[in-house]
Amino acid sequence: MPHQSQQSRRPLRRAAKRAAFVSGLASTAIVATLVPTSGVPADAATAGVLCTKFGPCSRAGMGADGYHAVWNKMFWGMYAGSNCTNYVAYRMIKAGVSSSRPAQLRPGRGNASYWGGSFGSLTNKTPAVGSIAWWNANVPGAGSGGHVAYVEKVYSATDIVVSESNWDGNFDWRRITTTANWPSGFIHLHDAGAPVTPTPTPTPKPTPTPTPTPTPPPASGTAPVSTSPPTISGIVAVGHTLAATPGTWNQGGLTYSYQWYVDGVANPNETGSTIDLAKGRYAKTIAVRVTATSSSGSASRMSATTAPVAPGTVDVTTPPRITGTARINKTVAAVPPVTDKALTSTAVQWYADGTPIPGATTWTLELDASEVAKSLTVQVRGKREAFQDVVADSAPAGPVQAPPLTVTSRSTLVGTAQVGAVLAARPAMTRPASAAVSYVWQRDGVPIAGATAPTYRIGPEDVGHRIAVRIGESAAGYYPRADQLQLATPITIPVKLKVVAKRGHRAATVKVRVKALRQLISKGKVTVKIGKHHATAKVRGRKLVLHLSRLRPGSRKLKVMYAGPKRYQDAKVVQRVRIRR
Repeated sequence: MPHQSQQSRRPLRRAAKRAAFVSGLASTAIVATLVPTSGVPADAATAGVLCTKFGPCSRAGMGADGYHAVWNKMFWGMYAGSNCTNYVAYRMIKAGVSSSRPAQLRPGRGNASYWGGSFGSLTNKTPAVGSIAWWNANVPGAGSGGHVAYVEKVYSATDIVVSESNWDGNFDWRRITTTANWPSGFIHLHDAGAPVTPTPTPTPKPTPTPTPTPTPPPASGTAPVSTSPPTISGIVAVGHTLAATPGTWNQGGLTYSYQWYVDGVANPNETGSTIDLAKGRYAKTIAVRVTATSSSGSASRMSATTAPVAPGTVDVTTPPRITGTARINKTVAAVPPVTDKALTSTAVQWYADGTPIPGATTWTLELDASEVAKSLTVQVRGKREAFQDVVADSAPAGPVQAPPLTVTSRSTLVGTAQVGAVLAARPAMTRPASAAVSYVWQRDGVPIAGATAPTYRIGPEDVGHRIAVRIGESAAGYYPRADQLQLATPITIPVKLKVVAKRGHRAATVKVRVKALRQLISKGKVTVKIGKHHATAKVRGRKLVLHLSRLRPGSRKLKVMYAGPKRYQDAKVVQRVRIRR
């Protein structure tokens, strides 16, 4: 998708309204976010997006120089928010450019497409750290408003890294090469360093040929004499070949023979001018003895001894790769790398968004909910005797997909918040209907041991606490979901009143027993009331007797009410009593 700069906000506002309307229609659906949220190393080997969003980029060492805290402010009069020109203006100000809008950016010409031409001679084709990468309108990598970005790194004249804030997306860091989306030019307002250009290969100056010093002819009948020792050339490492030069001697027309020494021991089979460094020669030293022969005799001289032979290198011709479908409950497999020399042992480690997956050290990986929305990579470490270890990483696969379960009816929690009541958890109806359901009952957010059934009977130990249930649903190939449901009030103890009213002459005697959990209690108070007449007594763990007098004769309504500590429920009994004259 092309990156975009400032454009007319009218069509974008209409698009935003449509997106908000659609979002509102979908507000009851449960969705899974499938966008990876972490960055990758900035020196990745290939071009492309290196990280996305402020948080993941910052954690990967690819920040925005504080823009995440001020992105809703305007810089150089550019629109605030997620757009390229406001971000680049901010970075220029942070780098030392004036906070006043440059005169070159005339009113009405703030779109990124105008920037390259507006800055005139400050714009060229050479990237530099701290310069502004600029794309003209409707070129590869930009839309009709053009695009600008901040150049963070310059690897070469054809390979750079930029940071950018996109009108139609997030903040990111991106590596770009001339193979795709290369900028139209670079604006040099305040570069952090000199532009990087390819270093030309200097034309070597001709070296004058020295006039050779004539070698005096040897005395008749004398053997050759060495004037400089033999030398050894080549890489002193397993897998390479070393070559010997005979050195210089005091006469010409000589023939040479060679004898190679490994750790000071002559090998009778190594008598050529070269020697192959097989793995058995790892960590051993090499030397050669050269014998020069003429018609008058022969002489020998040893070369200097090399450093110990270093381990060889194994080249990876094809990196490991991941096969299979990156989807929850599916299994993916790693294909081993192809190397120019066979490995004797390998070890595997799977990664999710760059973080090792615990225990994922086999060639296959079964994906679960912990990998959803993350990108997968696999790293293979190989060994070969007398060679350096091989470390090869695969290209990313994913992100891991997982469609959500479709909810057709919501979960509910039925029951009363009192001791003795039975609570019932009813799971949501989903598609597919084969989803497995689990229950975890909680007391004040802590799981209750053994309480994993669809129902739960409230006991005395729950008094004063809040009871909740977590209902989990899962199905193969789908992202699991869960509902957390909780009673609105803490658990209380129900109270029962046993009332006996005895009528009298314009009076009544009311006997009350207050029980909770089938026992008399000794907390709270009881009030009896007939009309305007009432009496109150404290509950003391025994039967209460209350008297009301001066009552109007006839059938009257008697109210008996209990109120006590929070752990007890209030109670009320209403009945009629006939008062005699």
